[in-house]
Amino acid sequence: MPSVWVGKATQLSSFGRPLASWSKLQNMKVLNGLAFLITLLVAALTWALYLLEPGLLIGTPWGPLHVAFALLGAFVLGLGVTGLYVLTGWVNAQTALSKRNRELRQVRSELEALKKQHPEETPVIPDRIP
Repeated sequence: MPSVWVGKATQLSSFGRPLASWSKLQNMKVLNGLAFLITLLVAALTWALYLLEPGLLIGTPWGPLHVAFALLGAFVLGLGVTGLYVLTGWVNAQTALSKRNRELRQVRSELEALKKQHPEETPVIPDRIP
């Protein structure tokens, strides 16, 4: 994608957005691809271990369990714990954003109340008549 240099520090994409947002998008693509490859690798390793070593059994109270299934279960459990961490971070971010929006609405309402109390002090820009 072509890009344009504006000044020394800012490089804009052809759509006029800073390239920082594009690099974040690229990072997410790389991370999603890496997560997909790791999942495929674990699935292939589990399948190969199950087919190539059928005698790898662990004794459990519910009967023998193949090591490949224990590996797969550990991977799924790790994904679940990671998902809980991500969910917790998302909930914390939403809480912080709602608190910030609440404060912003309060400040705006206070500003509007002050404007109504003292309309003579509000500057009027000629081309922006309210």
